[in-house]
Amino acid sequence: MLPFIDFLLDFLAESPFIDDLEHIVQCFDKTTKLRFRHQHEYQYVKFGSKRDNDDKYNVRYGQLRLLGFVVLFHFYDIL
Repeated sequence: MLPFIDFLLDFLAESPFIDDLEHIVQCFDKTTKLRFRHQHEYQYVKFGSKRDNDDKYNVRYGQLRLLGFVVLFHFYDIL
């Protein structure tokens, strides 16, 4: 799980969502990780509400959007 946390710490370091890091990790673990199928598809981590939006950090409607190959690269050991 450390590669995932390290990636998120770096990616969200300056974002308003850094305080939600533990919750984002839990959401990834419970849903996104289980649904991962292909590296060419976007992966979504639903962690917030519809009011949580920030295009700079790929967050829209409370969902963090990650490229599938990024997920595969950083999280291969836990998938």
